[in-house]
Amino acid sequence: MLQIKPKNIIPITEARAKLDDLVTEATGSNFFVISRKGKATAAVIDVNYLMELERKLDVAEMRKIHAEFQEGF
Repeated sequence: MLQIKPKNIIPITEARAKLDDLVTEATGSNFFVISRKGKATAAVIDVNYLMELERKLDVAEMRKIHAEFQEGF
């Protein structure tokens, strides 16, 4: 599970003012959650890290499907 550090939750008004810095700092597993009216609405995340997470989810989903398929026979 992803751990969101409190310092990495940024109100949208603050994020607008320092978007360039957030993009620069969003490397590897360091990402920022943008909040609006106190609720998480978006994130600034390293694209390579996002793709890695998606790949891991795909692999986990394929394992689950394979296990379910094997149980069916």
